[in-house]
Amino acid sequence: MRAWSSVFAVVAAVGSSGLAGACFFDTAGVAPTDAFVDPGDDGGGVAATWRDDSAADFGAPGATLTDAVVEPWGAIGPATWTTGLLVAHASDEQLFDTQLDGTEWATVATATPAGTALTSLAPVKWNLDRPRGIGVTSGDTFTYWAEGELRLEAGSNRFTLAADDAAFVELAAPGSDAFTRVVAATYTTPGAATYDAPTDGWYRIRLAVAESVGDAFLDLEHQPPGAAAAAPIATDRLRVSDAAVAGLTWTGFDDSHLLRPLPEVWLFDQPAFAYHPNNGAITDLGFAESDRFSMRFAGQVQVDDAGTYRVRLDTDDGHRLWIDGALVLDYLLDATQDHTTDPLTLDAGWHDLVVDFTDNTGNQKLDLDVLGDDDNPSGGEPIDAARLRPTAPRAERTAGVGVGGAGIPDQGEVALSLPITAPADATAIAVEVGYRIDHPHWSDLEIAVIAPDGTAYVVVAAGSASMTGNQTQRVTVPTPGEAVAGAWQLRVRDGVAGDVGSIGEASLTVRLRGGAAPIATAATYVSPIEDLGDVVGFDAVTWTGRLPAGTGVAVRLRTCAVADLCLAADWSPPVTTSGDRPAVTGARFAQYELVLTGDGDATPSVDAVEITYRAAP
Repeated sequence: MRAWSSVFAVVAAVGSSGLAGACFFDTAGVAPTDAFVDPGDDGGGVAATWRDDSAADFGAPGATLTDAVVEPWGAIGPATWTTGLLVAHASDEQLFDTQLDGTEWATVATATPAGTALTSLAPVKWNLDRPRGIGVTSGDTFTYWAEGELRLEAGSNRFTLAADDAAFVELAAPGSDAFTRVVAATYTTPGAATYDAPTDGWYRIRLAVAESVGDAFLDLEHQPPGAAAAAPIATDRLRVSDAAVAGLTWTGFDDSHLLRPLPEVWLFDQPAFAYHPNNGAITDLGFAESDRFSMRFAGQVQVDDAGTYRVRLDTDDGHRLWIDGALVLDYLLDATQDHTTDPLTLDAGWHDLVVDFTDNTGNQKLDLDVLGDDDNPSGGEPIDAARLRPTAPRAERTAGVGVGGAGIPDQGEVALSLPITAPADATAIAVEVGYRIDHPHWSDLEIAVIAPDGTAYVVVAAGSASMTGNQTQRVTVPTPGEAVAGAWQLRVRDGVAGDVGSIGEASLTVRLRGGAAPIATAATYVSPIEDLGDVVGFDAVTWTGRLPAGTGVAVRLRTCAVADLCLAADWSPPVTTSGDRPAVTGARFAQYELVLTGDGDATPSVDAVEITYRAAP
């Protein structure tokens, strides 16, 4: 076995992007043998190669990308997004006041952020406090701003905004950099306005709120075309490009078993996957105390070389680890845990990574390492933050809520509603449920989780509990296939006469799969126009890369005698099998288009594109 390389693997270059003089030559001509006939190709010429295989090649001036990215190690891949969130920044300064004049973003955009986090745009009341985990040190004189994309339907979209002290929201249509201020508000004057979206699509959004002294809050709501009323923006309408963020999403819970989620979402971008906070760092993030909390780190990790690996997690207290949706370590316990996975066979490319971490009392730490080979089983290396991105895992996400309590009547029942907001296609894996109940005889009670479709999952059967008085219980309940979105319930039935009780509080977190696809289903790269010299004919287009099941590659070429005419030339039919000949006539200038396709879940990539042709001697 071996450790994940800390240096990105790059396909070795055997040529370069450039003129024919920089290519390799073979004096043997290659006669065309397939159905396509280039009337100017006599089968002669000397063999030459045009090859792109590095970040410099793919990023050369004149290249264009549509929903595609050039990976740092030199590959073309699909664009990815952190879905359900925008990227947020903050400053310890009040960057604008209540006299809004439309120029505020220019000031905000040039400010140095005190920190970076993520936001779901849920209404937030900081009151006299401040945004947590983003570098703001005071509840007064701060500015908080967010950017990303918002999905809108064509037509009239109404927005309402309330804020203290002042805030604004601006939008840019798909493909445009021209922002329009849609709505603004001050603490004395809420705002409301209609934005006429010209088309369905993803609109760039940017917004900011500035605070002077006293209370602070931000409440943005959206009424889509045809909707009866405005509501907080649904998370499946939000995304931010992973090119704008790095690390993993980092979620906190004011409970040791992923219950009572905090409103903030942070970015975990430590130089190594290690977290050793002091007690003050925990409460500064907004936790009620430095004990009895839990955290989730989620995203994707890049593996350069296919092979067999083991992962070690050393935590105080417990942990769970998922890789590609498979639970490989399950020790979410209230005591220090140090465990190593069985050998894991991983392909090269991006892999889903989810780590749960809990602390009961005392110190807290988390160290994740990839172990070395069999000759040094105790050696290993941490995962560098540059190898992490917050692309949402498809098979292990969370959505949670907490509510206050209610009385339990004698020989009656009470059901607490726990509404969960999630994409319509999201399905549950399991729910983490916690509750505090005060009852003289728990044996009188039946406790059940009720899914939105009415299915009851009994957590505590009547007559099975021996507890008495005021107790807290946490349970994991498998709920495979249940729709996530909707009103879940915690139902308590008292089946024996003589006593009443109460539910002090209840919390529920749904672990789910599905939701908005985080990976572009079609990614297009168009090369710069290349001067190949006097070309006799083209022989083959080949590529190397990583193509998981359900993904594909297609390459088209176009040629022209004069460079300025190439943009108007027709593309060849697509080459979909590496090594096939392109149906294109020989000409001095050429350009290729590479299209990666997928299902939105898998990440294809191409490390090298090579076009062989014959040049005149």
